[in-house]
Amino acid sequence: DVSSSTIKPGGYAELDRVANVLAQYPQTMIRVEGHTDQTGSEQYNLQLSERRANAVKNALTQKGIDAARITPVGMGECCPVSSDNAANRRVSMVLTTHG
Repeated sequence: DVSSSTIKPGGYAELDRVANVLAQYPQTMIRVEGHTDQTGSEQYNLQLSERRANAVKNALTQKGIDAARITPVGMGECCPVSSDNAANRRVSMVLTTHG
């Protein structure tokens, strides 16, 4: 949704899979990137994308993942993947290992 940072019901299955991977690999860190479409001002979109990333971080911590392993980042409208606005309203996750 255009102004929403609420995780859609279908997103929880993916979060369960990510949480399971993180639980199995305790050295793995995750960067959570929130994105928006171009609706709204650049500043608003940056804040919205940060809220989206933090919503995912909060969901993962509720599943037992240490918050120190999760880096939420608001990307705003900078990185569209499609000309379809709905596809640009997303959160992507990047897993990295340390140690």
